[in-house]
Amino acid sequence: MEPNYTSHHYTEALQRLCLIAQVPVADHATIIENQTMQLGGIPLTFRWEEWSGFIKIYANVGVPNPAVANQIYLYLLEQQLTMPAPFSTVAGIDPQSGSVILYTCANLPTDPESDYEFFALLNACVYAAELIKLKLSQ
Repeated sequence: MEPNYTSHHYTEALQRLCLIAQVPVADHATIIENQTMQLGGIPLTFRWEEWSGFIKIYANVGVPNPAVANQIYLYLLEQQLTMPAPFSTVAGIDPQSGSVILYTCANLPTDPESDYEFFALLNACVYAAELIKLKLSQ
């Protein structure tokens, strides 16, 4: 029988993430309420899907320079095939802001080992976002 995770488990996972990321305690409630945080200067948004047991992760990379936007989109497509397993992400464009968004998902972390695996995944997302952000600024 599969575990039955609830929003309470998700809230606890975000709380543990705040501790691992060394977020000031005064900011924990805001992060949990808004389901957003900054890691390495990259805004991250989290969405819990109770039915699947996954957390959706969105990393906002920024708006590309219009002069090189098509090159950026080609670069993003090319990078999809180079991501190491099991890390994978999808790049998209937010239709409202025009920002490049990296999207990935992860199982809900439920213990110390999976908490650190989740944090490692977030750091990989941030690293990829930073590389893309560098391309966006060119």
